[in-house]
Amino acid sequence: MSVKPTPPLVFIALLASVFLPQAALTQRRVPGVSQTLNVGAGRYYALVIGNDDYQSLPKLKTAAADARAVESVLRESYGFQTRLLLNATRAQIVAALPSYSNELTADDSLLIYYAGHGYNDRGTDKAYWLPVDATRDDTSNWITADGVTTRIRFISARHVLVVSDSCYSGILPSALAVSPSRTDERQRFVQQMAGGRSRTLMASGGDEPVADDGSVHSVFAAALLRGLRVTEGPQFTATELFVGYVLGPVASRTGQLPFYNPLRNSGHEGGDFVFTRIKPAPAPGSCDDLETKAERYKVFLDNYKGNPEQQKAAYEAGKDYVSRYDSCSSENDKNIVIYIRHWLDKYEEAVRVWQRGQSRHP
Repeated sequence: MSVKPTPPLVFIALLASVFLPQAALTQRRVPGVSQTLNVGAGRYYALVIGNDDYQSLPKLKTAAADARAVESVLRESYGFQTRLLLNATRAQIVAALPSYSNELTADDSLLIYYAGHGYNDRGTDKAYWLPVDATRDDTSNWITADGVTTRIRFISARHVLVVSDSCYSGILPSALAVSPSRTDERQRFVQQMAGGRSRTLMASGGDEPVADDGSVHSVFAAALLRGLRVTEGPQFTATELFVGYVLGPVASRTGQLPFYNPLRNSGHEGGDFVFTRIKPAPAPGSCDDLETKAERYKVFLDNYKGNPEQQKAAYEAGKDYVSRYDSCSSENDKNIVIYIRHWLDKYEEAVRVWQRGQSRHP
């Protein structure tokens, strides 16, 4: 017995709307949004870079999709004013960084995200980001991590966080500042971290994004995105994000050791990047909990074309999905539920046919 329908195209729309064509550089703002901490009323900015389509080096699978998803969650859930660079050349990246020196004030915060090829010269302890016009044997288009750090030093923002799904060098050894568990103490801790000037790096520990089998995102990006989407509370530090959601999953699934440390010679003074929500985290298992919804749908997709045992697992997963998300209002959700129901009906009919055949031939 075998039931093998064609998978729905709407799955792409649900989990990978990030594949929609966009200009190489877009800038998006949330009008009137300003994150206010007790220490000041600064704005949040993000430069998000994702390089897949290399001209000379091997092409990557997830970097551009990762960048689109990171840009989206920072803008929609945290009110960042974002600038998105996709498949960027050296000239585009180098031109984007200095603009923040003039644009940002001493109360603002800047996040720089990079996903793409990198090169780590362990002999000289130098790391490089490789734009799409980089070549293997000519370093003229490579971007040194030290050069990025130097540009960061001249940005007057209170906090600058570099998130690199690639290599990066020039960090200081530092123990992570773990937040207290008591609510009143934790609030004071977050305010303290927000008040101190910080220049920090969160990195995957590898030279390029490591793809996660069956996912549109790298292992590092998927962990980061999950943390940004589901971490509860109005404010949390980058350290809490790293320890709670990034460190364990990335280390266990890639064999790489991600790290979070201050940047050397960057002007770091002991604070930490603080994320402030403008949109509450979705309730676990709700229609807005995209991570959980995607995981449940993936169980169905991973099994519905398989052997009878796998199809039985797909049937149970499909029934569970429909029961949970039948009331979701988005067009994508409705289309997926309709598709799964159609598959369930065909599966049940195939089972009935098989059972009738068995009854005739005991």
